[in-house]
Amino acid sequence: MAHDHPNDAYTDQGPSGGVGEVFDVSGRRRFLETDNGSSLGWKHTFAGGETLSVDGVYNASIWRGSVLDKTTFTLPVGMSAPLELFHNHGNTHHQELRVAYTRNVAGGALKAGYELRHEDNDYPFQVFEGQNPADLVAQPGLANHYLFHQSVNAVYATYQHGYGSLDVQVGIRAEDVHFSLDQFVTDQDVGQHYGRAYPSLHLAYKVDDDIKLSASYSERIERPRSLFLNPLRVVDGPLDTQVGNPNLKPKETRSFELGYQQHVADQDLQATFYYRRFKNGFAQSIKDEGNGAFLYSFGNIGHGQAVGADLSANGKITSSVSYSLTASPYWNQIGGGSLLIGIGDRSVFSASGRVNLNWQADAKDMLQISPVFTGARVQTQGVLEPGFALNAGWRHTITDRLSATVTGQDILGSNRFRRDLDTPTLLQHLRVLPVSRAVFLRLDYRFGGGAAKPAKEPSFDYENGPPGTGSK
Repeated sequence: MAHDHPNDAYTDQGPSGGVGEVFDVSGRRRFLETDNGSSLGWKHTFAGGETLSVDGVYNASIWRGSVLDKTTFTLPVGMSAPLELFHNHGNTHHQELRVAYTRNVAGGALKAGYELRHEDNDYPFQVFEGQNPADLVAQPGLANHYLFHQSVNAVYATYQHGYGSLDVQVGIRAEDVHFSLDQFVTDQDVGQHYGRAYPSLHLAYKVDDDIKLSASYSERIERPRSLFLNPLRVVDGPLDTQVGNPNLKPKETRSFELGYQQHVADQDLQATFYYRRFKNGFAQSIKDEGNGAFLYSFGNIGHGQAVGADLSANGKITSSVSYSLTASPYWNQIGGGSLLIGIGDRSVFSASGRVNLNWQADAKDMLQISPVFTGARVQTQGVLEPGFALNAGWRHTITDRLSATVTGQDILGSNRFRRDLDTPTLLQHLRVLPVSRAVFLRLDYRFGGGAAKPAKEPSFDYENGPPGTGSK
């Protein structure tokens, strides 16, 4: 269960730079989530060494969220807004059935199987308004309630064979997908049915005990979230509305990669160079509806490509100081599709990276410093500007079973979300300062396993920072 009291300040400026609106939104937020899951499996090994296994998985999550917001306007003078209570609930159910078969064929290993993944998700949303908490009245025109069902049937096969120092793996996966979305507010039923096969090839070559090379080709799919598909126009803030697009196509990506891995003394070095090309990427677009109001919608990007490298290194500097480093320079371009009509191709060259520096001060205390840089990202209507955050953590082992962890997230307050939109009809500069600056205290207690068994050290988690701030 989570309880907090958010307080956000907004300043809207027009194209000339003059201030149009100034208002604060203060609130009370409550959130409760209950998760449960179960699994069942069976496996049989035949006399010839081949295996057959069947597994079933069921997971369910139920959450109840409520936010009471009060909006106070400084400008325009005299403007007011009612109290708003938002009930955002969810009931999600996920089931999986997996059948897998393995056997040795012609000196290699064959794996084949069938997978069924099905989800049933219920998302009710209500808004209540009034002048004080005792007089809140439900607003049917602001309600949103839909059911989302999705089934993915898949068959696959992979064959792996070694030729001395060279390991070769080829694979194919075919999927049949069907989803439906039942929107109760407008009595709309929408859905799609599609299928396709996705091949893959992976080569790994061992030069010696310390150096490995790899090359791969793969095709994969990314399906849009149900939120992006919901056809109902819903209120998303004091001046914002959002409408989904049930005709969104899934994003398809072809990826070519070359990898290098080397172990040097106490250091592990890795580099992966890639070229990726996609079609039907989905993205958000923003339309100015006048008087400070904006409509957020979703569409497909015709094509895109990316060239880059993922570089990493980790190891020990001294007996008590260790490090891990990641750096990802890249060039990304997007173009085509309904979202880019009249705009043309967009591209950006940038880089992201993170450093974790760990100091084991003594047997019970460890300190981590973690600077994170998030590079610019291209969008259909502009660019997300770079961001920087400095995180830090301290972990103290109290007993063999109990430990305390303190993390400081964005301790300099430097992580600032900045989005610049520049289209023929809309010019917007959005600044959120800072994104998330916080201090967390966590206690971890290990049950069972015997006092002599060493406990796994809890990780440092910077959960609410920019993408890529999570740390281990």
